[in-house]
Amino acid sequence: MKSASNNKHSEIIVRVPLHVSGLWFPYINKDPLYTGSLGAGINLSIYLEAWLEKENSKPRILLNNRDVLRNHVEFLCREYRLCSSIRAYSPIGLGTGFGVSAACLIAYSIMSSIAQNKNITLEKATWPAHVAEVYYKTGLGDVISEFYGGAEIRTKPGPPGIGSIEHILLKKNYEIIAIVLEGKEPTPIMLSRIKPEYYEKNKKLLEKLLNSPSLEKFFELAHEFTRGLFSYDEVTQLLNGIKNKTISYYRKKQALLILPEPEWVHDIIENFESLGLRVFKTKVSHVGVEIVYSP
Repeated sequence: MKSASNNKHSEIIVRVPLHVSGLWFPYINKDPLYTGSLGAGINLSIYLEAWLEKENSKPRILLNNRDVLRNHVEFLCREYRLCSSIRAYSPIGLGTGFGVSAACLIAYSIMSSIAQNKNITLEKATWPAHVAEVYYKTGLGDVISEFYGGAEIRTKPGPPGIGSIEHILLKKNYEIIAIVLEGKEPTPIMLSRIKPEYYEKNKKLLEKLLNSPSLEKFFELAHEFTRGLFSYDEVTQLLNGIKNKTISYYRKKQALLILPEPEWVHDIIENFESLGLRVFKTKVSHVGVEIVYSP
């Protein structure tokens, strides 16, 4: 983050929790601000951090030193005059199911608004990020979820200030194991292969969660929902011999989240690390988007 020291906004860092949906049901409106998804997911204490580059840099998002989401940046520059350049770091990359594109765009929209000295609410500063996600079909519910944090249930579609969420009340400080499986599936491709009938068939799962919200119930229902969307053959093989050490688990693209039996956390992590997979011991992040003003 030392590279940010050459511009006047270098003391400002935007931090965004990564998010893994477990239930989602698209809601499409002609107005992208009222488009989004109903559903539920978890914000993890794994964060993307971003800061402004030099003011004379071309508009871009440099994620882990790679120029990413170019179409989104061009769209935001063209439609909203958000033409800044940011650097971002995330321990997990794009296309794996952890909501990294939304995190990048939230940071870009907020940092650009700061750079342009806009008098705007923080919620409205994220609206362009949500619209860009909708326009390019890279996410429908990640922006509002990451903004508010927590283990969330999305009850009204849209960005912060328009959409609504409720938080699952957690009875303890649960540990969660997040694994990045091999491979990659862009969100537009994932969304294109899911039939509307599938969503209709599974809408009752969200009702069940709203009627009896708990983290254990969320994992159970997310597992049921995603089994029809992603291959669990690989997951079954990976859990061979340690499945009884887990309470529940679910997969979203290349993101595998495990709710472990507390006494077996170390064993489960060791098992996946021995297979050469990237493993994170994490928790639910109750803090949504943060703007950090460092000295």
